[in-house]
Amino acid sequence: MQLENSVKLGYGQVHENAGSQRVSFAGLYVFTFLLYTRPQELFTAVFGDFPLVKIVAIVALATYVTGRIVSGRPVTIWPIELKMLLLIVVLGLGFAFVAQSPGDSFNVLTDTLLKIVAVFILMINLIDTRQRLLSIIRLVVVVCAFMGLAALLTFAAGRFTPKTYPPRIQGIVNGIFGNPNDLASSLDLAIPLALAAGMWSKGTKRLFYFGCAFILAAAVVFTYSRGGFLGMIAIAIFFMMKLARRKAGTIVLIAVSVVALLMFAPGGYGSRLSSILHVDEDQTGSAQARLDLLTRATEMVVTHPIVGLGLGNFHIYSIAEQRAHNSYLEIAAELGLVGLVAYLIILFAPFRYLRKIEAMSRPTSQPQTNGWEKRAGPPSLDQYESGRITTYYLCLGIQGALIAYAVVSFFGSVQYIWDLYYVVAYAIALKGICGLAAVHTEPDNATAFDRKYNRTSARGSVRPPVPEPPCETGVLWGRSLGQGIALPPGRAL
Repeated sequence: MQLENSVKLGYGQVHENAGSQRVSFAGLYVFTFLLYTRPQELFTAVFGDFPLVKIVAIVALATYVTGRIVSGRPVTIWPIELKMLLLIVVLGLGFAFVAQSPGDSFNVLTDTLLKIVAVFILMINLIDTRQRLLSIIRLVVVVCAFMGLAALLTFAAGRFTPKTYPPRIQGIVNGIFGNPNDLASSLDLAIPLALAAGMWSKGTKRLFYFGCAFILAAAVVFTYSRGGFLGMIAIAIFFMMKLARRKAGTIVLIAVSVVALLMFAPGGYGSRLSSILHVDEDQTGSAQARLDLLTRATEMVVTHPIVGLGLGNFHIYSIAEQRAHNSYLEIAAELGLVGLVAYLIILFAPFRYLRKIEAMSRPTSQPQTNGWEKRAGPPSLDQYESGRITTYYLCLGIQGALIAYAVVSFFGSVQYIWDLYYVVAYAIALKGICGLAAVHTEPDNATAFDRKYNRTSARGSVRPPVPEPPCETGVLWGRSLGQGIALPPGRAL
């Protein structure tokens, strides 16, 4: 039954051809690199107006669609998140004809949303092995850390965001790093992924990724973004709760890093944070303006609950042409309550299956060793256990990124930019990889209770015959997971 459900969703075809369409995936990988680095802005003399990013995206999409048609496979799987994203596009297109400025709606559609849909489809279909998923996440972490470090260096050199007080850090490129608040949001989402990469890595790689996480957090502090700070605190709390019994050293490292960042924060940072609770104490007037914008956005939601203002049209009804600085209220005002529900499903639906994957892949405790074995060092993990640990921390990293986005999107209008949809694509990819064919083997003498709850009984082992790592080729083996909670047979992710 579980395998049948996977095939109906289109995951079966992905499993049979896992790792195929290498040219299309290479195009997606290069597109991601170009999207985050924006070389046209860094090296204007070299690239000029050459549409490099568009060319790479078109090649990746064309080769992907052609490969699917030639092989007779479906063009895409249809998870609920993709359906909701398409619903947002349909609402944006439909409300454009009744909006006060249809041009603004079509600009958001063509400049951002339709591109997000195309890349989103590529990601959830092409990232069909664990290695591909890890390679994309590592790329994003390293590039974001580089952008954070470059922004810190611009701050140290005295180049600040113009017309702001206190002086705020600015990104070296535009796009998702274009202003301090968007920069903080993008870097926040990379922090949990960097922490997860550090926890599943060893040696110098672990130090490298933990260093990336610290650089990202430091850059968030120097943006003076209140939403970015709250998102960072949410990440710290999430990891402390999840790792309380397993990674005491990592918890101490996170706590010490947060304290150090606050101790060495730039001048005026404490007073800016205090304005979160004490709005009237903000001497810049930013907190008061945000409160007025939230009030105006709420009024628009109440007066336009069914037919919204139109995609990208909130600024017309706003105060001084400003955005709402709240993704939930702005999308509700522009696309009605149906659009808000679709947006919430995209954001929160992944938690349902990510929690199941987390429970299934939770590492077991280390086996007991005698004194001599302790002197020799901890026992080496087999390939199966190592793969399961990677899956576990990868799942935590994706959940942490979604939690960070849920917080920072309350303080910024980031609903139509790339950040959320990349992280949700990671979650869908992990679900497809781990839930393709979660078929387990059972001994003939296993009891009905053992089969129902996927347990290892005294009469036999439920562990699969070949100890391959989970999620490498689309299988999360149905073995006993110690403290973990395995899915009963017949239950799909």
